Amino acid sequence: MRKIVASMLRRLITISFLQLSILFAQPQIAVVDFEALGVSSNDARALTNRLIIELHRTNKFKILERKDLDKIIEEQKFQLSGCSSDQCLVKLGQIANVHQIVGGSISKVGEVYSISARLISVESGEVIQS
Repeated sequence: MRKIVASMLRRLITISFLQLSILFAQPQIAVVDFEALGVSSNDARALTNRLIIELHRTNKFKILERKDLDKIIEEQKFQLSGCSSDQCLVKLGQIANVHQIVGGSISKVGEVYSISARLISVESGEVIQS
């Protein structure tokens, strides 16, 4: 009888753990270099990196490392230039095997930087947040 109870308890604990891990799972995302509009590519890259840091600090996402995304892009010979449409970002997200992808543009008016960003579901192609 003890063996049956112990076995049932182990199953219950395992199932509970799996349910909790699903409930608190962080979606894996990738962040693409933002398109530079009237700013240098170095400024755009620096601000994109800053966004990655801020997204990481929220603890809501598991972020694909930049070097890993770059490696995937290189291996798949994926052309990023001109890849600013949602469809293109979704295709890249599928190749990178992530749940969501972030893309957008960075511009500057006077001394003010403007960032236009979209968080896109790779599965549905829907803009989750803008």
